[in-house]
Amino acid sequence: MLWDLDTGKALQIFQGHSAQVTCLLPISAEFFCSGSYDNKAMIWKKDQSDPVISLEKHKAVVSCLEYQKKEHLLHLGSFDKTISIWRLTFDEDGRIVNFNFMQSIESSMIIQSVCHFP
Repeated sequence: MLWDLDTGKALQIFQGHSAQVTCLLPISAEFFCSGSYDNKAMIWKKDQSDPVISLEKHKAVVSCLEYQKKEHLLHLGSFDKTISIWRLTFDEDGRIVNFNFMQSIESSMIIQSVCHFP
C-alpha cells in the first residue's frame, strides 16, 4: 500500500506478489521495485495497482535490491546465493520502455544485502 502520512489514508493498493514482500527500493520519482518470498522482483509505477514488469530469475526469496542510477542497473540479491543484474531502459519522458537480464553472479552464501560502489 501507498499511504498518505499526513492523513493516514491508503492512496494506492498494489497487487502482484503471491507472498510476503521483503524489500522495496525507489528507482525514480515514478517507479519503485519490490522483492518477495515468491522469488520475484516487480517494478511498479506508483499510480498503478498492477506491476509494470515482473523479473523472474531467482529460485529462492528475493531478499534485497540496489539500483545504480547512472548505468540504469538493477541488482537483485537472493537466498538462492545469486545476484541478478538487469538493465532498465527509459524513454525521454522517464517511462521504462525495456528491461534486459544482463548476468547472474554466484556466491557461496545467501545474499542479504547488495551495494554497488562506482
